Amino acid sequence: MDSIIPEDIVLNCEDGIRLVGQRFRNFDPSHESQKVQTSPLRTIRILGWHGWLDNCRSFGRLGPSLLASISSSPDAPRVDLVVLDFPGHGKSSHKSLDGASTILMDLVYYVHDAIHQLHWHDEKGDDAYVPPALIGHSMGGAVSLLYASAFPTSMLILLDSLGPHTKKAADVVSSFQKHVQQRLKGKPPSSTYPNLENAIATRCATAKAFPGNQYISQETAIELVTWASSILPDGKLQFHHDQRVKWASMLSLTDEQVHQLYQDVAASNTKTCLLLAKDGMPFPQAAIANVKELLKPAVCETLPGSHHFHADPDTSQGVANQIATFLLHACN
Repeated sequence: MDSIIPEDIVLNCEDGIRLVGQRFRNFDPSHESQKVQTSPLRTIRILGWHGWLDNCRSFGRLGPSLLASISSSPDAPRVDLVVLDFPGHGKSSHKSLDGASTILMDLVYYVHDAIHQLHWHDEKGDDAYVPPALIGHSMGGAVSLLYASAFPTSMLILLDSLGPHTKKAADVVSSFQKHVQQRLKGKPPSSTYPNLENAIATRCATAKAFPGNQYISQETAIELVTWASSILPDGKLQFHHDQRVKWASMLSLTDEQVHQLYQDVAASNTKTCLLLAKDGMPFPQAAIANVKELLKPAVCETLPGSHHFHADPDTSQGVANQIATFLLHACN
């Protein structure tokens, strides 16, 4: 099962944005009848979303490992895992110059559109319909939580994420003030590096500059960099991502608003799994306590590894096993 080769996938959204990603399946759809393929009772459908300035290849190890772990269980279900690049990330297209480039809530639309493009929504009002599960790492976890609060899903897995980052009400104005000033200067050019090796080394160094004891393996850095870049004729490497995603946000949420999101998800039928990394984001203990109290995750564990524990080769299997156990238990 670890030899599963992902299929590249492209989804054309209703607003013209193209989402690019990969699909992992532990079954061959060409050998199944159409009725069995799409039956929500026979297949666990999962949509995965990456972190800020990452891309879908952060799931490159987790995907095969997760499918293998699930497939090793008795009466294993089929699994259809789709992981996508957010707009402005990886190989996905960029938002237009007059579009919202740095509003987290805007990304919720693309989760909804992707579910429709995949025909994973309830088209006929079927009583047996089961919404897809969502796996979100870091920013992807924040977007997934936002989505689940508005459109209850079957299962929600948060990877080193407590949901949207918050700001104090007094700081909201300064954030969108900074955004307006940045936007006035126009769209910045893409980042370029002398060569692939330099870009990989920079990615590894950047991880160490984040709060806490964070790091990223060279193997993961290679996956992320090669997927999201091109080599120019002069030998330099150019990233595909939209530099505007680095801008300050036009709209921020307060603690009170995020706490309400937790409560809304908890009040729905969504089953939640929260996995934190031992050397990942140094979340305040009070913030973790709020998640436990308000979101009420069925699983809340701290696992070995850093912020990219789901992607790094030394820790991804442990994350996959934990997710597989949660999914199988939640489906019963």
